[in-house]
Amino acid sequence: MAKKPKYMLLRGKDGTFIIVERKWYDFSTIPRQRGAEKMWWMVRQSNDLEMLKAMGRLTDRLVYDSVNIEED
Repeated sequence: MAKKPKYMLLRGKDGTFIIVERKWYDFSTIPRQRGAEKMWWMVRQSNDLEMLKAMGRLTDRLVYDSVNIEED
């Protein structure tokens, strides 16, 4: 079985993009959102963080923020 990619590029309902670590994504409620409650869509998964950052910067809508999974 293949290992899941470490990072994910997500697009928000308002058109902004964020890059998150898979362990945070799996820990959050995002994967369980459905229908009208869905706020984030997965755009791309990769182990290459720099490539995802470059993709996000192309949109001019990338939000730079960091999340500490141990504190959330």
